[in-house]
Amino acid sequence: LRLHEWQVRRDWGVHAELFPIHPSKEVQDRFLKARRDREHCISYGYHGTKQQNLEPIAKMGLVVPGRRGVKVANGSAHGVGVYTSRLGSTLSDSFCDSDYMFLCAICDTSAVEELAQERIPPSQISSTHVMSFGGKRPQWFGRHEVTRASDSVFHVGDAIVVYREECVVPLFLIRRNKTTGRAPVKLCQPPQQVGTRRVALPEEGCPGIVFAAPGVKQVGRTAWLPTPPLGKAASRLLRRTQRRVESRHMRLARDHRSQFGNEDLQFF
Repeated sequence: LRLHEWQVRRDWGVHAELFPIHPSKEVQDRFLKARRDREHCISYGYHGTKQQNLEPIAKMGLVVPGRRGVKVANGSAHGVGVYTSRLGSTLSDSFCDSDYMFLCAICDTSAVEELAQERIPPSQISSTHVMSFGGKRPQWFGRHEVTRASDSVFHVGDAIVVYREECVVPLFLIRRNKTTGRAPVKLCQPPQQVGTRRVALPEEGCPGIVFAAPGVKQVGRTAWLPTPPLGKAASRLLRRTQRRVESRHMRLARDHRSQFGNEDLQFF
């Protein structure tokens, strides 16, 4: 949650709330077994649904349509499975009829599609003509690019389709405050440096910052970084400048003694 909370609030506004949910032990054990039995990484995605489905999903987990009486509700353009959307996407919002949606963990067995460039023997490389080194063309499913795929998980466009229900589990119920509008959604950002020695930090209890804009109130605070110690180059320059100033004072002192004798010297 600490790693992804700021991104959830960036997607759905700084006032979005996350409530942990606890599916049945059977659902939890099924997901943990899938993690033990497969080479995978953990991905996260949103799942939007009707309000009447929130309580059953929170208790019994997500079900692939065609099992346990669950029917396909919104089509299956990329195959029959559990449809989620990647973080940073608002695709799941179109399937909600309330302010609530799920944040899910995915036992992701898909592999990144290799886009390695074709290897050309050195003997065929021309020194007089422009040559094009093109890699593999991206794969497309209809109008959407396929980025990762396996027999269990399919990444296409902004969607992540999970074909095996043991590979996905709901973790949090997200409540969005849609009455505030969608303006803050893309403005909430992680902490960042905004000047040579200035950083923008979130307020306590808020993982992101919002820069002021017309109709948008600033969220966050500014902090100043301490002056960094001088490096070797800066130290050498400082010593050289000090020697130059001392040399100038000594020269002025000699000139004064040659003209006025050993009278008291005062430099202003």
